[in-house]
Amino acid sequence: MDGSQNSAEPGPSQRPRHLRVNQQQILNIFDQIDSDISDTDLLDSDEEQDDYDPRPNAGTAAVSSSESASTEGEEVDVRPPPRKGRTKVWKKKKFDKAYKSTAPSLPVPGHDEPINYFAEYLTEDFFEITANQTNLYSVQKTGKSIDTNAVEMKKFFGIHVAMGVFNLPRYRMYWGTRTRIPLIADMMNFNRFSRLRSFVHLVDNTSKDPDNLDRLWKLRPIIDIVQKKTQTISPSEHLSCDEQMVPFTGNLDIKQYIRGKPCPWGIKIFVLCNTDGRVLSLEIYQGKKTNMAEEYKSFGLGAGMVLNLAGRLQLVEFTKLYFDNFFTSLALLERLSEMGLYGTGTIRSNRLQGARLETDSDMKKR
Repeated sequence: MDGSQNSAEPGPSQRPRHLRVNQQQILNIFDQIDSDISDTDLLDSDEEQDDYDPRPNAGTAAVSSSESASTEGEEVDVRPPPRKGRTKVWKKKKFDKAYKSTAPSLPVPGHDEPINYFAEYLTEDFFEITANQTNLYSVQKTGKSIDTNAVEMKKFFGIHVAMGVFNLPRYRMYWGTRTRIPLIADMMNFNRFSRLRSFVHLVDNTSKDPDNLDRLWKLRPIIDIVQKKTQTISPSEHLSCDEQMVPFTGNLDIKQYIRGKPCPWGIKIFVLCNTDGRVLSLEIYQGKKTNMAEEYKSFGLGAGMVLNLAGRLQLVEFTKLYFDNFFTSLALLERLSEMGLYGTGTIRSNRLQGARLETDSDMKKR
């Protein structure tokens, strides 16, 4: 049998059509299509499962969340060649960058002393709660109260802050003969500090709800106090969402290792920040038990966390959010658009859902 016809090189009309797009066109808005795609549920690692969903109309088609794209001008059909499982039609549109911002422009807040900035978040109520719960726990453990109060709790927390500055390898050394630090040793003697360190508590251990899956329930009072304060700060026009590592090398089940970070070992926190660096909304990563509104879980960990943090704030229309490729997905940008917000971020190639863009090598040449 002659197989020359089967092995023949396909002619120009038979070859798949490759779309060539310049750098400016990459930023242009594509036609938005009804979406039903979602990332997987919350994961314990930083890698999300982003396989393409072959269901019809399974994904969004927005690469920018702006709703201000002009409907004028002729649409050019850049439909990819027929391929099993892909029914999406991508179109180019003229992109109108004009918008009217209603977000306030805020100056960088000024604080004459660091203690004043600290006191904005941890108020007198926090130290009162800590003193009462510490006394309660000492009674539960020993049958006798340790008799601490809010003033002593302030000293106790202040000593820990100072220890983080001097950073001696053992906390006994701050009271040692040759390594004594007067700022700490003169504030409180070693025996009293050690006793407070053994009994300090923020909640009643007997009050835990058996159905509560929060791994941080013993720290929830301080987290809620800080969270409540951050939500009183007026958001700026431009906001950034990212991960932040709190350095920690001790024994903790939510401790993470992220290669490439300045502090790879620690506690990972998702934060939404103003342009001045102040945190507006935060959430501590707890793996699959990370707190997230039920309506956002279908977006996956990265995109869902952006919506979760932004949804806690009263953001004005046309506020602009920025994030990296861990968070960016077409479903996220479409949802932000529906909320009247803009989104900008780098995106992984396996989340483009069939969009034909130039390769990295071709763009590097230009």
